[in-house]
Amino acid sequence: MASVLLHSLPYIDRDMGEAAAAEAYREAQAFLLQGSSDWVINLTWHDAARKLLVAGLVDPTSCLGENRFRFYVYDLGDYTRPLLSCASGMEGSEVLLHRWMLQSRCRTLDPEAADFFYVPFYSFCFQLLGLNLHIKPGTETLELEKHNVAVVKSLQYFDVYRRRQHIFHFAHEFWDFPSWEAHVGRSKIFAVEANPLIDVENYRHCVSCFEAWKDMVVPGHTDAWAVRRLRERRKPLNAPRRFRLCFHGALRHELYEKTHAKGRPFNGSSAADVRRQIQALSGEPDASIGPHITPLLDYYDRVGDCSFCLVPKGVGYTNGRLFEAFFAGCVPVILSDAMVVPFQAFLPWSDFSIKLPMGDVAAVVRLLRALPATKLSHMQESLLQHACWFDYYSEDPDCSPYEGLLRVLEEQQPREHWEVKQLPRFWAPLSGAAFKKVSVKELRRSQDRLRKEVLSGQALILAELRSLHSYWKEQLGQVSGELLPNSIPCKGPAKAPTDRDAGSEDLSKGVEEFTDAIVKNIENLTNAVFCEPEVPPPSR
Repeated sequence: MASVLLHSLPYIDRDMGEAAAAEAYREAQAFLLQGSSDWVINLTWHDAARKLLVAGLVDPTSCLGENRFRFYVYDLGDYTRPLLSCASGMEGSEVLLHRWMLQSRCRTLDPEAADFFYVPFYSFCFQLLGLNLHIKPGTETLELEKHNVAVVKSLQYFDVYRRRQHIFHFAHEFWDFPSWEAHVGRSKIFAVEANPLIDVENYRHCVSCFEAWKDMVVPGHTDAWAVRRLRERRKPLNAPRRFRLCFHGALRHELYEKTHAKGRPFNGSSAADVRRQIQALSGEPDASIGPHITPLLDYYDRVGDCSFCLVPKGVGYTNGRLFEAFFAGCVPVILSDAMVVPFQAFLPWSDFSIKLPMGDVAAVVRLLRALPATKLSHMQESLLQHACWFDYYSEDPDCSPYEGLLRVLEEQQPREHWEVKQLPRFWAPLSGAAFKKVSVKELRRSQDRLRKEVLSGQALILAELRSLHSYWKEQLGQVSGELLPNSIPCKGPAKAPTDRDAGSEDLSKGVEEFTDAIVKNIENLTNAVFCEPEVPPPSR
């Protein structure tokens, strides 16, 4: 009876509600306590249900302190149901973040005391036929647009003064709100995928939608059962692992060919390209490459026996392989150029991961094979130490995705000498023999691409500065007799210069000197970074 109740929890939750599901869980626990010692029912399979329905997600001491942010959480009814069926897969972050905010001491019921307003909507789950029958297949885009607009219009405190304090969460590679920019573009976005697919007909990624100064990348959700099993089945730290590198997953898919980014620098390689290069590694003695492994426990055994786990671009730039690697103790090697990883503001990503251009997998593999054992051991140790930041079921109040988002929000608050901390596009332990193994040609190409991007950005900045300078000169009447085409010359006798005119001239000169100084600094910086140093001729 206990087993039937436990396996029925998602359906009880869907059809009868969370309270009925919580009661069913307690009844199952009571049956187990009354039963004989011969019964073997592993409650860890239902650990997520226990935390979501009964025990809670957070430590009672978490979020203490007067300086922590306070969140007002909207009640959106059916848009946040059912609980258990939606709390799975990468998109389960929609559920876990919402439930944490409801339970946390960071929550406030007073909108006047709120620093932020959280808008919960289980959009990915909401559209799935068979869960709650909200949306029919084939109409997802239009229906989600309609529902999202309705949600925004229903928000009581979403006014011109507080819209920037509102938080919207997109947990899928498609941001399931086609007109999001028109409606919530000035609000704060929590996203698993920073470069979403916004064109569902042409499958084009938007590489400018995410704004690091206000938005946040949050970890994709890994199921509690998967986290536990990956940890149980991985090889111990410093124990030899059979495979140097691994990848098991879809090697071909129609969307791998179609998804693309418009313009440089992310239009050079596709998901199909990088996965074809990975597939070419199959059969090599130190690599485990191939399709999905079933059952899942066998797959967990395999990645737990690998030193490096390849994380290539899929339909989105971000995928669940990255987060699984933390719990398997398998150093993630990111081959997805535009992936933006979570918590860049404070996590030392280069200590426990590698990110290199997806266009040359062979060069990456040469680096992995040349990496010293001591360096690999240090990376694995750091990986395990930081895994709690990606575990939505973490019991450490100082190390969890929830604490991570609070830290990033603090980093994003404007202050003196404020800057957004971001990682470079690529990072790797390039030193000694390992560096020599990397394609110099690829590094040169990367440098050339970066130089063109910086020069292009420099040209835009200089144009804006000169435009600004010209504007102020015109406003101050210091255009040296030149008039705008549509301006009308003043008539009347010439006036003698006044103290105000002299002040305006001084201000104009100051603006000009300021502009020239910035231009010179930009040019000097560009030369310092990109120009080859002059080598003096050898002495005779």
